[in-house]
Order: sequence, then C-alpha cells, then structure tokens
Amino acid sequence: MGTDWHPYVEEFADGAWRPKWKPIPHPAYWSEDIIESKIADGSANLLFPKITDARTQYKVLNDYYQRIPWTQVLSEFSDHPEVTYLWKENSYPKYWKQAHKFDLRTLNPFGDEFYSGDRFSRRDYYWFELFGIRTHKNPAVEFTPGMPGDLSPALAREWAQRGEHSPGHIGVADLIEAAPGLYQTSWLKRNVKNPKDCRLIFWFDS
Repeated sequence: MGTDWHPYVEEFADGAWRPKWKPIPHPAYWSEDIIESKIADGSANLLFPKITDARTQYKVLNDYYQRIPWTQVLSEFSDHPEVTYLWKENSYPKYWKQAHKFDLRTLNPFGDEFYSGDRFSRRDYYWFELFGIRTHKNPAVEFTPGMPGDLSPALAREWAQRGEHSPGHIGVADLIEAAPGLYQTSWLKRNVKNPKDCRLIFWFDS
C-alpha cells in the first residue's frame, strides 16, 4: 500500500483563515459514506430485505445514488455530513468527465490539472521526503507539525473525519522559497496568486 498526501490551501482574509477553494460533492464518490453508514446501521436491510450480502447492497445503493440528477444532489445533499467533497472553485460540469475518466478518489483542491493527469497531488516520494515522510532523513523543508489552532472550520471537519497522520502546515510563499524549481512549487506559483496570504495544510495516509 502506498502513501498519499492530502494538501489544502487556506487564505487569510477578513481576519480569518478560510479554504481558498470551495467544497462541492465529488461527482463519482459523494455518496460513498452515506452508503456505508446505511449498511453499517442496518438501514440497507430494511430497504432491500432480500439482499443480505453487503457487497451487493453497496452496488445496488451506489447505482441508486448515481442516478440522482446532479441538481437534486446539490440541493438535497450538499450539506450532508457524510458526503465526500471536492474542493474546487470551478463549476461542476468542467471536471465531471475528468473525475470519471481517471477514477481518482480525492478531496484535493488543486484544480483541473490534477484530474487530467497532473502530478502535483500524486504520489511523489521525493516530494514526500522533503517533509520527512517515507524516509529516514530529517525533513528538508521547515514546516510546523500538527494542525494550526486557527484552522478554518471547514478544514477542521475534513481533518476530524478523514485525517490520518503526519499533519503539518507551511506558508505557501515560504514553501515556494524553500523548494524552488520543483514541480509542486512551480504549480503553486502558477495557481496561487497571493502566496503571502496563503498557507498549505496537509496530512498523509498509509
């Protein structure tokens, strides 16, 4: 099993930190946690009493939720606590095809390039080594371990629900200066126009 990282950008505005990108339900995986909760609490048995196999229950429920029109998903499920989100500022239709084409499960905020095969958020163990992950070396980038005390409520929820290990944060401008010329920092330079007002929040899994 490999290691993945989960990076988010927050920006400071009006006296508080907030996510730079907005969350909307993930087009392919938004209902996954809802389905799992229904199977776990027995609701699926009430809905489909003749289907007792959990894997089949999952498939039937997934087929049901994926047929719901997207306008209905946005109106009825956007604030559901068990919905899996993407963090995007762009509109839904622009990346629907990409999310299905590449089958990448993520809560990652970093734009359309990622969904068309961009490697900013993919496994890059050389990049992970800079943060002391999957290596015996000391971190090469000075970052602050742990979650900041003033983390935005939206990302605090993401961390509480889905975070695993090795959280940290660093100013985007500081990261660009500390690791110049790497693909990831070049990406940040292109896509974060106010790096001095932004910070990178991250954690790892597996």
